[in-house]
Amino acid sequence: MGIGRQQVLITLALFCTYFIWGSTYLAIRFGLESFPPFLMAGVR
Repeated sequence: MGIGRQQVLITLALFCTYFIWGSTYLAIRFGLESFPPFLMAGVR
């Protein structure tokens, strides 16, 4: 595997991690707006 291809894969992996991690906070935000806090804590 070349250096350029490896750099692209690392960048893609970091972007995927950023996207998944960020979507978790977004889901929690929408969940707290839709459900009471204790219900969300119980589901979690």
